Amino acid sequence: MASYLKDRITENSQLAIAVDFHSMEYDLFYTMSDDYPLAPRNLVNDWLNAMDKKTATRHHVSQLAMHNKGSGVFKQYIADTYRVQGVTYEVSDNACRPLIRQNAKDAAETFIITLNGTKAEDFQCIDNGKSQTCH
Repeated sequence: MASYLKDRITENSQLAIAVDFHSMEYDLFYTMSDDYPLAPRNLVNDWLNAMDKKTATRHHVSQLAMHNKGSGVFKQYIADTYRVQGVTYEVSDNACRPLIRQNAKDAAETFIITLNGTKAEDFQCIDNGKSQTCH
């Protein structure tokens, strides 16, 4: 993954967010802690809150926010290297397939709406991995 991204992210481009998917025992979004300086600051929380509202009648969005600098896990690597939000979504092995499909559709739709609603200036502190204070 590191070499793939390094080859594609140049001085004239930037990564906005990265999402990783795994099949595990529970549905859980692993996110970065709010106190970690990343851009855009509220994108992931806003997205997951919107998804939770949309899926409230059938599914609760569970989130575990934390950081462990230099740990090498996907979301931490993205945060440390590119100073943007990294999310790992672990999808339950035991969930019924129609529910997985509907949750994936709702996740994609709420993400696009949230991303489109994020102001351009909220991305300004991203500078190809250079540490800066983010909004």
